[in-house]
Amino acid sequence: MRRRNFQRPSLPSYNPNLELPKIFSPEDQLFQPTNFASLSSSTKSAFRELVEYQNNEHQLTAKTYQFIAPLLTEIEDAHIQVKLEYIRLLNKRLERHQSSFHDYKLFMDVAKEMPPEASEGDYVLLRTMEDVKYEEDKDYRLSITRVNETYLEVRTSEHCRNRLEATNYEVRFRKDRTVFRFEQHALNSLPSAVIENVLFPKKCGLPADPNAMKFEWCSNSVKTNPEQQQAVRNIVNGSAYPAPYILFGPPGTGKTTTLVETIAQIRKVKPEANILVCASSNYACNEIMSRLLDLNVVDETDMFRYLSKSQMRKLDTIEDRILELSNIDKNQMFNIPTKEDLQGYKIIFLTLVTAGRLHLLEMGTNWFDYIIVDEAGSATEASTVIPIAGFVSVSSYLKHKRNHVVLAGDPKQLGPVICHRSAEKLMYGRSMLDRLMELELYKPDEKSKRYNAACLTKLLQNFRSHKNILDIPNKLFYDNELLAMAKPAITDICLHQQILPNKKVPIIFHSVYGETLKEDDNPSLFNLEECKVVLNYIRKVLLMTCPNGEKIEPKEIGVISPYRRQCVELTKIIRKTLKLYDIEVGSVEQFQGQERKVIILSTVRSNTETIGFLSNPKRLNVSITRAKALLIIVGNPITLQLDNKWHKLIKYCVEQKACKGGFVPLKKHVRGRFKDKRKSSAQKALNDQLKQLTLEKLPESAPKKTILHHKAPTPSTSSGCTSASFTDDNTDDETTADLVSDSELDDIQVDINVLTDDEEIAIPCFNASEDVLTTDDEDEIDESTNNNDETITAEPKNDTNDIFAAEFEFHIDSFGFAQ
Repeated sequence: MRRRNFQRPSLPSYNPNLELPKIFSPEDQLFQPTNFASLSSSTKSAFRELVEYQNNEHQLTAKTYQFIAPLLTEIEDAHIQVKLEYIRLLNKRLERHQSSFHDYKLFMDVAKEMPPEASEGDYVLLRTMEDVKYEEDKDYRLSITRVNETYLEVRTSEHCRNRLEATNYEVRFRKDRTVFRFEQHALNSLPSAVIENVLFPKKCGLPADPNAMKFEWCSNSVKTNPEQQQAVRNIVNGSAYPAPYILFGPPGTGKTTTLVETIAQIRKVKPEANILVCASSNYACNEIMSRLLDLNVVDETDMFRYLSKSQMRKLDTIEDRILELSNIDKNQMFNIPTKEDLQGYKIIFLTLVTAGRLHLLEMGTNWFDYIIVDEAGSATEASTVIPIAGFVSVSSYLKHKRNHVVLAGDPKQLGPVICHRSAEKLMYGRSMLDRLMELELYKPDEKSKRYNAACLTKLLQNFRSHKNILDIPNKLFYDNELLAMAKPAITDICLHQQILPNKKVPIIFHSVYGETLKEDDNPSLFNLEECKVVLNYIRKVLLMTCPNGEKIEPKEIGVISPYRRQCVELTKIIRKTLKLYDIEVGSVEQFQGQERKVIILSTVRSNTETIGFLSNPKRLNVSITRAKALLIIVGNPITLQLDNKWHKLIKYCVEQKACKGGFVPLKKHVRGRFKDKRKSSAQKALNDQLKQLTLEKLPESAPKKTILHHKAPTPSTSSGCTSASFTDDNTDDETTADLVSDSELDDIQVDINVLTDDEEIAIPCFNASEDVLTTDDEDEIDESTNNNDETITAEPKNDTNDIFAAEFEFHIDSFGFAQ
């Protein structure tokens, strides 16, 4: 491509309404402020629309889409701008980078001082401290090119490079709004027919007939994979039209392979077709293109990789063969392709945001036959709309192309990263893939449990992980449908190693009862005890010898922590102690889409009231599905079991005898999730002397789901034994059961704790299954006096606390166990 110098088509600014954050409380809830009357009419209108949207349980509809979808984007945009406006760092040193006239190092404690809203590609505004002193308004705008631990690499524009001195500066941060602007541009240009038929589809075509569509498969793995074959046939056939076709690809099931095979078959069956391949990340775009080149079935001159200018800083991460087919020439000059340039190719690879550039060039809805979006589960709905708004129409005109949309991803994995909770609570972070799968068209049949093959295929064969590692997410997230098909030469390399508690199971749950730490000026958490354990495991893994005689390389180990500060601490200790720089340490979001032979997960939270965003099931799913051959989880089992799915994971590890670091106590599942019992020092002292009791028996004839009311007597603490009476709501029959010490029974029990004048007594809920009904924290328990029929509820009824008297309910199933 010859270099062209011309002005890009302009993108409207779409500046957000900066009043929008005022209609949200400090807890990020939608509320009407006291100065509501003084707000602008547009803000008032937005508030009313959001109230209606909230009352509709945050469900987008075809009627509300064109107002609500752009408004959600605007809320996120406005919150970021307003927050960054208040962040100002003083006396930060700037030094010129030795390798370039344009590049500088801006020194700061990145983990503490850089706001999470800012990242590579955003900007800093610098003002010398002398200008600050004399209130001179002279700002220098520099782009952030790389984030390091102790400094930011920043780049100036050509015209101001000679005016920057190596001195101290005031630093402010500004967000690059390009993504928001392209999202708004797309959302505001959506035709109503596309909204109704593509974004809210109610019908699709018929599944492709495998006997009528017989392909010569290009990929060996597809030859023996019926789900991949089904997806390829139906996408090529356009069976879903006008609805998008969804390729549901759980981790390691060959989603990328399926997309590559699809593109290759389209070129073979429909050589005149034009294909647009998009993804939310440059990595995914490069990966699909690279694999298509590997197949060697498509003429490479038909392919074009449209790179954004930001990739000029990352050319060392892109294959030469891809660069040769891109808009960056051999002299590393960035070129802007014209509409005519782009129409010379059959397959164009670009990110969702860069697809907006093609929209500005007015490529039109009559050019692309297929629009394929990879990583659709990790992109906002607004970002996914960008290629759809520009290139899709629903036309009955015979000569108009049918634009087939394909969304590939996994709704069970992490969605897009959202900076502000107000936008997240309004479901701005819900992907289009996630939303579509809730529509009737994409739900599995109630009887057969199968999806409609005309519009959705779920891949089932996992080619990544050892069967035990796959067992956990398979049971928790994928209805136990996934099949472990990975090669033992990869998945079995860590079996029978000394490091394993169970030599046949490549999983370790290591209990660490450390302390969760947080500094005053940094909200992110860290746990130094876990850092030490992680370091020890890295040493042991690197010393292991695999069955083939090889060692595991540092680059084959991944260390994940959900907390940014823990990642910083782990990186420091690994580099300082082991002198290793090839072990990637990062957040769950950083590892999504990646895989490693060994994954070590540091969960951080210990003895905390909640487990924070560790309770997000999608975060858990991504964390444990990166590992091929060995999964090591480091954490506090008591704290983690506050969440039901973590409880099931830990229970699985206990059953497989895969635990280390001491005894792992299993809590019983509470409907909802477990509550930490945070007590005062006096209450904790009492709890140390707690007598654990259990019910000797329950009514044998209790019908299923009967509610029994318990009237608790004054217990005899000296004997360690008392009795409890139960009344059946259905029959009014009363039954008495003895309370005895748990040493006399082998059955599982969970305590409900109530307070007396003298000490804390446990009135247990007997349970032989997994489900137990129990109460919340002690400070929420009714401590009534003078009667014996009050109910333990989530809220106190009075403040008296003379004697112990309580009533509570058990749900009894047909076997007579508390449920």
